[in-house]
Amino acid sequence: ALPLGFALYNLWMVGHDACHNAVFAERRTRANRAIAFLVLDCLLVTRAQWILTHQKQHHAFPRSRVDGQRLEGRGMLAELGHVARVFVRYVWADTSACVNNPSVVGVLTFATRWALLAAIFVRSGGWGLPLTLSAFVVFGAYFGLLAHSVPPLAGARGFRQKQLSVTADILPGRWLAEFVTGGLNGHAVHHVWPALPRGLHAEGARRLRELEPAYYRSVDSYGAWLRLLWKHENPPPAAELPPPADYYERGEAPPPS
Repeated sequence: ALPLGFALYNLWMVGHDACHNAVFAERRTRANRAIAFLVLDCLLVTRAQWILTHQKQHHAFPRSRVDGQRLEGRGMLAELGHVARVFVRYVWADTSACVNNPSVVGVLTFATRWALLAAIFVRSGGWGLPLTLSAFVVFGAYFGLLAHSVPPLAGARGFRQKQLSVTADILPGRWLAEFVTGGLNGHAVHHVWPALPRGLHAEGARRLRELEPAYYRSVDSYGAWLRLLWKHENPPPAAELPPPADYYERGEAPPPS
């Protein structure tokens, strides 16, 4: 279950990169869409749902009231529960879309996703499916969301500082960290330059240290990373988070999706 959950998580991250046009050159949008279709629509969640909740909400307004991917837990188990609920919301939204607005492609990809889950269930005697999905949730929680486990910085002005005030890099440029996290160890760089491919994240981190020394943050030792895994900062309650209309200064546009 652990290797399979890890494989599903990394396929999810490949789809994440492809939706940001970061697998092939940004101008080759069709190639990126094809990769995203194969590893998201056919295996995990639809691109439409992912782009809405991740790129148009989380990336555009991180830690605002519309950001459903923000950290909400008050400890390790609570955080795992939050990520599990996020995954269930994705599945529910995809199921509702398929029932309410059916299409040939939508029905086929929906059937493919559920056939994969059924195959895991049958071949493992039943118990392998919940263990695999649990492993997937663990990797998603502590590698996908850990890059936001830092206290927000006040006084941020402009798009770049706003993004860096709620993100951090984890061992940027270390191949082991990139492998384990599916490439999300360079998440501060990713939020500033979403279409930058993983191979350039180390250079992006170096540039951000020079451009924004007061706002760029990184975890640069394995010991600090392990401490972050166990105990992390949490954002304010949802009622205290800014609405999207107040997130950027007047006249400043959110990042492109």
